[in-house]
Amino acid sequence: MPLDEQKRIVAALDEAFAALDRARILTDGNLSNSQALYESVIENIFSVRSTWPSEDLSKRVRFLDYRGKTPPKCDNGIPLITAKNVRLGFIKTEPEEFVEENAYEKWMTRGFPEVGDVLFTTEAPLANVAQLQTPGKVVIGQRLITMQTDRDEIDPGFLKWSLLSPQMQADIHSQATGATVLGIKAKLLKKISLHVPASIELQKEVAFGCERAFANKVELERLYTSKLKDISALRQSVLERAFAGELN
Repeated sequence: MPLDEQKRIVAALDEAFAALDRARILTDGNLSNSQALYESVIENIFSVRSTWPSEDLSKRVRFLDYRGKTPPKCDNGIPLITAKNVRLGFIKTEPEEFVEENAYEKWMTRGFPEVGDVLFTTEAPLANVAQLQTPGKVVIGQRLITMQTDRDEIDPGFLKWSLLSPQMQADIHSQATGATVLGIKAKLLKKISLHVPASIELQKEVAFGCERAFANKVELERLYTSKLKDISALRQSVLERAFAGELN
């Protein structure tokens, strides 16, 4: 290949890669901004929580605590949910684990979780929160506390978003202990203040606003992550075309 042609290809590659780098940096920034915007919206929604009546969590919420127990697992049966499944705002299906059907009632002696209950991770990681959406029986595993409310007084969705709010996350982490792995003792968690508006309708409005902000964040993350993959694929395509002599 003549030297002039080599120089032309190198210059074209430099120009293409510079444009792709600019697009990647812009998309990375948009991805970060979508998370920051979401956090700002949630923080703003709960900025008025000081005007709501407050009590210790233990006075408004029932705790089902199966920590310290390790259920016998099997290849199929009743779904087992552990701290590995509970993320910030949702439950991840992987890893998928099960407990034998005949062990369910023997194992779940401290109470039965219900659809809509709030799951809270006490360590590794601390303070991930999600609502149980799985119909039918489930077993709750280690490092999780199930929170149940009187649904005529406290909307479970409101409880979830209260626990996920920056304000309450800060309250929880301020009581955490552990040099390498942060965790919180149940007795300290129960003393964390829960601010609740008296109106169940207002609670549901708050939860709806938070869910909408979360859904918007997830959609933006999907779009920007897809765009980053496209940019990476396009970069590889440009290289392949250059080596094949197809770059004009």
